[in-house]
Amino acid sequence: MTNFLINIGVPKLYTGDVSLFLTMILAGIVLMFLVKKTKLGAFTYAVYDSYFITKVLYFDFMDKFSTKILVFLGLAFGLHYLLFKPTVVVKLGGRGIMKWVRRIFIAFLIVGLMATIILSWMPKKEVLDLLSPFSLKIFTTKSAHLLWAIIPLLSLFAIRRKD
Repeated sequence: MTNFLINIGVPKLYTGDVSLFLTMILAGIVLMFLVKKTKLGAFTYAVYDSYFITKVLYFDFMDKFSTKILVFLGLAFGLHYLLFKPTVVVKLGGRGIMKWVRRIFIAFLIVGLMATIILSWMPKKEVLDLLSPFSLKIFTTKSAHLLWAIIPLLSLFAIRRKD
């Protein structure tokens, strides 16, 4: 992907940022259709719980970051489909195009939270080689971790439809 981005004129310094951003958009759209657009709130809770469970697990196989990522994603989807999807209902307000904008926004925030979690598990050298200093501040600092952890929940609370 980086070679393609360089060939179309993206400076090499920003290819990691652009590829991460494009991946986040694509993952958000896929996520929106994969977990059903009306169940994004349930998937948000599944992501938080799977992160907590993954942090608590102290198995030897969890030492590799790729294994930890796979366990995290597997738990997120497993918890979503088995526990949260049938029980958690967060209705997003709005009509027509606004409803879609809100869904895309929530999906983007969930993917941003997941990206922050995954980047924190990756080896520092790989992350430093991948991202620019600006993106490092957005995804890897302690304040960024706090913001990415809080913003999806606050957004769900703010834009949910009140019955």
